[in-house]
Amino acid sequence: VGDQNEHARYSETGSFVDIAAPGGNASSSDDANKRHWIWSTYLRSKGASYIGMTGTSLAAPHVAGVVVLLLSVRPSLTPAQIEAALTQTATDLGQAGRDNVFGYGLVNAVAAVKQVQPLAEADIFEPDNDPATAHWIAINGNSQSHNFHQAGDRDWLKFYARRNTIYTAETFRS
Repeated sequence: VGDQNEHARYSETGSFVDIAAPGGNASSSDDANKRHWIWSTYLRSKGASYIGMTGTSLAAPHVAGVVVLLLSVRPSLTPAQIEAALTQTATDLGQAGRDNVFGYGLVNAVAAVKQVQPLAEADIFEPDNDPATAHWIAINGNSQSHNFHQAGDRDWLKFYARRNTIYTAETFRS
C-alpha cells in the first residue's frame, strides 16, 4: 500500500491476498514526494546511505518483522496462530471484510502483539498431575471443556488471561 493506504499499482490482487503492508507507491522514478517511497539503507560505492524504493520487496519485511515481534512475546506460537493474529488484527482497507485487493487489511503490529501477548498466566487447579505438566486450554467463545481423570486425581490447567477480561470457572462431575 501507499502512504494514503491506497492499493499500489505494482501489487497483485486476487483470492490469494491475505494481508497488505507498506510498500510505497511512487508515480514514477522521479516522484519528488518522499512519502510515496519506503526509505531503506542502501550500500553504495561511497558507503551506506538511504534510498527511496517501492515494491513488494519493501512490504514483505514489514510483515516478517511483525511475525518476529509476535514470536518474541510468545515463542510457542504455531504458524496457524501467527496467521490468525495477523489477519484478525489487520486494519481493514477497501471493501468491508476480506477482499481481493487488501486481503484482511493492513498489517497492524501493535494490535497483533497485544492479541498474542501473555498478559497474565493463570494456573487453574482442578481435581491430576502437577503444575509442570499442566495442559494448555484454549478459550474460544463462551465455554471450554476439559476431561477430568478419575476421582481423587488432580488436574492442573493453564490459560492466558487477558487484562480487563472476566473469566468464570466452574467444575462438576457427571
